[in-house]
Amino acid sequence: MSTTDNSPKGPQSDLKNRILTKFDALLALGIFIIVGVFTVTNMTKNTGSIEPITMSDSQIRQMLEKDTERINLFVKSIEKIPKEVATILELQRLRTEEIKIVLDAILLNSSEIFGTSVAFAPGLSKGTSPPKPLYAFKKDGNVKFSFLDTPGYDYFNKDWYLLPKILDRPVWVDPYFDKGGGGVFMTTYSVPFSFFDGVTGTFTGVVTVDVSIDWLTRFFNTGKKLPNNGFVMLLSEDGTVISAPQKEWEVNHTLFSLAVFLKLPELRRVGRDLQTGKSGTTKVTSPATGKTVRIFYAPVPANHWGILYVIHEKEQNNRPDNEGG
Repeated sequence: MSTTDNSPKGPQSDLKNRILTKFDALLALGIFIIVGVFTVTNMTKNTGSIEPITMSDSQIRQMLEKDTERINLFVKSIEKIPKEVATILELQRLRTEEIKIVLDAILLNSSEIFGTSVAFAPGLSKGTSPPKPLYAFKKDGNVKFSFLDTPGYDYFNKDWYLLPKILDRPVWVDPYFDKGGGGVFMTTYSVPFSFFDGVTGTFTGVVTVDVSIDWLTRFFNTGKKLPNNGFVMLLSEDGTVISAPQKEWEVNHTLFSLAVFLKLPELRRVGRDLQTGKSGTTKVTSPATGKTVRIFYAPVPANHWGILYVIHEKEQNNRPDNEGG
């Protein structure tokens, strides 16, 4: 986010030793980051998928259930990292160079996370100024740093900053293009933190992690084979398309706008079901092509995303299945 910080990067061993000596909690955080991200990475690599060409409805539902569990585990594992950093920041007053080490550790130990930030509230302190809002992201195989308080980039008006501040809780931000920041399509998990004076807490800032849409698309579709060239879609809580084979749908459409665009009003019911935590199956026929597809869908409990399997009706009737949709 914003202009890259090209300040000299000298040896940091003395600084690291001083931090670990001064902050036992920071050491615990470092261990947590390595173990937590290791869990996510192994879950990503080791989870396979069933690959038969022909599947019954019950097999498809079982496969969807496993995928839902997999995404739920991924989401919960990702969420732990900024929550832990936020807890540390509420207990300890870290300086900019110390925050850099934390953010660097997160990115170096995670292939899933594209960027991460600690953004303090502007004008927070009248005495000692808080560290500058800092963003770390991956570029060309390296970790880059930038400051968020540059002219023209009003981070305090961005959804990833405003929503957790207003709602006073962690938030998954709907997909967006981070212009002036990471420069990619991404979704962000943002956690607020506060400094306490012993009686009340004062909103102090947010800790974020970013996951790129391209990475999510590869994550969901690598090795995935559904009957009849079926495909997978991932939706945000409000129905925004996060991942789909049709790139023009990603970020630009919700399931509700696709219902209008494709003239498939049944998609609205699917969207409403997902938003109320319901799973199901439905059949839709395109008025433009005459093709019929079955849609199997389920919500992700951790953050209310939705997963859809879209499978052409062809050959599905070759394997009777009397289960209700």
